[in-house]
Amino acid sequence: MNKTYYVCKYTPIELLTALGAECVNMNEMPQGFELADQIAHPNLCGFGKALLAVMQGKVKELVLVNCCDTIRSVCDVLESSGRLDFLYMIDMLHSDSECSRERTVRQLKALAKAYGEYRGTSFQAERFRRAFRPQQKEREPHISVLGARMGTELFEMTRYGFRLFCVTFLINGFNIFGSSFFTALNNGLISAVISFLRTLVFQLAVVFILPIFLGITGIWLSVAVAELLTLFVTATFLIKKRSEYHYA
Repeated sequence: MNKTYYVCKYTPIELLTALGAECVNMNEMPQGFELADQIAHPNLCGFGKALLAVMQGKVKELVLVNCCDTIRSVCDVLESSGRLDFLYMIDMLHSDSECSRERTVRQLKALAKAYGEYRGTSFQAERFRRAFRPQQKEREPHISVLGARMGTELFEMTRYGFRLFCVTFLINGFNIFGSSFFTALNNGLISAVISFLRTLVFQLAVVFILPIFLGITGIWLSVAVAELLTLFVTATFLIKKRSEYHYA
């Protein structure tokens, strides 16, 4: 039996489960967009292309929630391809008005009818109740992501990269202080040099060089390395100018 895939967290998976579906969140990351480029317009955003890429030859049942134009485009492409056994899209509820609630009820009933006819099953109340599982609260240190869809692979990449990027916060404060310090001393040139080096020159240099040797780790470390290089410049200015401004 095919699995029923979904993308959006607002997909009514409890309803689908009550109709016999095995719902799976599609959160894989594709290796490239070559397959997607063959069937979709090149202007389709990366998120839409990623969805099309991971679906190829794998997904036979898909339920979408129309939360943006990209989802609508993906649905149109898949519908025209005719490769899926079941494809359905419902609109997201955007307000709590009576009209919106009534429209959502009609859409959910239509989805239940369409999926039930496709599967040859009927709504099972007990299965529906069991589908509602209490959310487990995270009690250990964790990363929360707001306003974004994040699959397992992207989450692991973010957790790994964030630990590397956090090194930046141990260094950049000194450079920010140095730039502000020379601004306060009415030396705008040195202040501008420090800011220009840390935000453009060094960052561009390391983001091109480090990935050659360290891969994606080099990208995560690029800001920290740029701040470290700027720290040496800031320290040099502070040491050389202390006799001129008499702060040490």
